[in-house]
Amino acid sequence: MVLNRGQKTLLTLFGMTLLPIVAAQILFHAWRPDTTYSYGTLLAQPAAVPATGHWRLVAADPQGCTARQRDLLFATRQMRLAQGQEAQRIQRASTANCANLDSDVALLQSHNMFRQAGLYLIDPQGNLVMHYQPEKIADNDGRKKAMAEIGRVLKTNEGLG
Repeated sequence: MVLNRGQKTLLTLFGMTLLPIVAAQILFHAWRPDTTYSYGTLLAQPAAVPATGHWRLVAADPQGCTARQRDLLFATRQMRLAQGQEAQRIQRASTANCANLDSDVALLQSHNMFRQAGLYLIDPQGNLVMHYQPEKIADNDGRKKAMAEIGRVLKTNEGLG
C-alpha cells in the first residue's frame, strides 16, 4: 500500500497528537519518585472533627496550656497571615483554653484525637490532613516550609472552603 502525500501528512499529525498522550500514560503508570517532599506528615483519618466549611489550623498540646502550646498558637497566627488572600479560608483553633487566647482562636472541645503535640491541618469536611511536629516548626525556616506546603494544599483544593 502506497501512501500519497496527504495521507502521510495526516498520519504524521495523528502520530504527533497521540505520542504525548501515550508517553504521559506510560510515565504515569511506570515511573514513581523514590522520595516525597512533604514537610509535614500526611494523615488519613476521616471525619475526625465536625465539619465547619473552613480549613482549620489547630495548635495541639496534650499537656494543656504550656509554653509549647503558646508557641504553636503563635505559629498558627503567623502561618495564617502568611497565606495572604487565602488567609480568610483558614480558621485558627486550640485544644487548650489558655488565658489571653486571641479572639479568632476557636476552642476544640473533643480533642482526644490529637495525641501528639504539634500543628494539625483539618479540611472543611473535618478530616485531619497534615501534622507538623513542634520541633520542625520551631524555627523560621521550618515555619516557612510548613507555610509553603499549606499554601500548596489550599491552592490545589480551591473548591473546598
